[in-house]
Amino acid sequence: MMCTLVLVYVVSDILLCKSMVQILGGIWADRFGGKVVLGFGVVWWSIATVVTPLAAKIGLPCLLITRAIMGIGEVIIVFFMPLHCVMYYYG
Repeated sequence: MMCTLVLVYVVSDILLCKSMVQILGGIWADRFGGKVVLGFGVVWWSIATVVTPLAAKIGLPCLLITRAIMGIGEVIIVFFMPLHCVMYYYG
């Protein structure tokens, strides 16, 4: 039961961060350009991915923080950029 509860916290944490940063990603792309924002998102997400196993060894709070940081980079890469590109070319 405890393992399932921990999994729920980890998944909920990353989804919460994704929903909060999605609007900011659009604002940043309009201001700084899509390539810059996409590059920033890739670097951010990559660093968080490398740090995740270490955070898991330290403990659950550190893992949750790292997954939240990963969610910020991931939302820029996965959710925002394709929509922004479609709106730019066809909008």
